[in-house]
Amino acid sequence: ANRLPLAIEGFTQYGKDYPNSPNAGEAQWWIGMAYFNDKKWKEAIDAFDKVIRNYKGHEKAPDAMYQQGLTYQQMGQRPAATKIFQQLVKEYPGSTSAILAQQKLVPASR
Repeated sequence: ANRLPLAIEGFTQYGKDYPNSPNAGEAQWWIGMAYFNDKKWKEAIDAFDKVIRNYKGHEKAPDAMYQQGLTYQQMGQRPAATKIFQQLVKEYPGSTSAILAQQKLVPASR
């Protein structure tokens, strides 16, 4: 059985109950991942955007930007993905997600 809706519900409730918790940003990130894994691209974009906007200093913020870029790629929206990856590299240089994003920005040389 698909338990993603239940996970989303639980993480959403956690964010409502404990909005100032250090874990609230991570809960929001997991909501995005649940939507991503369920191929609900628009919902994933929105969930990751909440992490990016509401939890800017959180350790999951660069990860949310990276996942948002991957989501845009899944949707076939390369320009939007590129923009997110470039923003990620600029805002969070040296982060693991920025390194991964940089690799996405380099065209495959063959």
